[in-house]
Amino acid sequence: MPNPHFPPELEQEIFVYAVQNRIQDATNLFLVAKRVQEWLLPVVFKVVIVYDKRLFPIRFNDLSQFKSYGRYIEHLLLSSDFQTDHRPQILQQSLAQCPNITNLALTWFRPQIPLESLTSLSHLTCLCIAADYLVCRIADIHQDVRNINEIAVALTHSCTSITSSPALFPKITHLEAFGARWRRQHGDLFLTMLAYHFPGVTHISHNQTPFVELTLQKFKELKALVWWDSFGDELKVVEDSERHIHDERIVPLVRDWAGDWEREARGRGMGVWSFADNILEGRRKAREELK
Repeated sequence: MPNPHFPPELEQEIFVYAVQNRIQDATNLFLVAKRVQEWLLPVVFKVVIVYDKRLFPIRFNDLSQFKSYGRYIEHLLLSSDFQTDHRPQILQQSLAQCPNITNLALTWFRPQIPLESLTSLSHLTCLCIAADYLVCRIADIHQDVRNINEIAVALTHSCTSITSSPALFPKITHLEAFGARWRRQHGDLFLTMLAYHFPGVTHISHNQTPFVELTLQKFKELKALVWWDSFGDELKVVEDSERHIHDERIVPLVRDWAGDWEREARGRGMGVWSFADNILEGRRKAREELK
């Protein structure tokens, strides 16, 4: 009986389907044939997570791996493991090997990289990063972020307007700025700065209750503010958000942070942004039915 022969398009579809459903088999499938490896590399490395020293499926533990696979990466999550294991220059050089990134998450409080490493990512539309880092770097005041509120004083007395230069991130539409350690009286200044340099943001996520109303005011294109908590019950989060302010753009959420990010990136279920869009669409339909 002759061996079955599939058209190349069908053969490629079979291998891609296999690796999408069981990513850990990728390294074995690479060995089948060179053409199979070429089909699968863009699929396997479209989403890369370096988180809690996990394997994926090849550990990204040095610059050479970013040089080899960086061009395939569209979604990249780096945890503090990557930062503590490497010098900041390696992080900067690694990002430079990933010209096609659209979605980047740096999940620790002080990523010691220049802002240019982010502004040079021309396809970036979704960013998760520490709010204090953004404020420090945009203000170009290189102080320890534990002194973040001293920056407000310096900016207030500065002769240079915080909105005098071109916007740094005009293409970002989805922004998660976590861990803001600001005094309430400085929130207006810092959010004015962020809103100016992220003028196209339509979705924003943070868990800073004192700055919910200011966020809604400052970001002019805002459609959704995901106000979240990693712990506690969802009912409490909803009640707290409704007590704080009545605005249909607020989407309260109890979340599994890393899981949400990965589901959204892989398109395998609902993440933060897709959840918010579904809620907003449900509210829109409810309004239409009441008319």
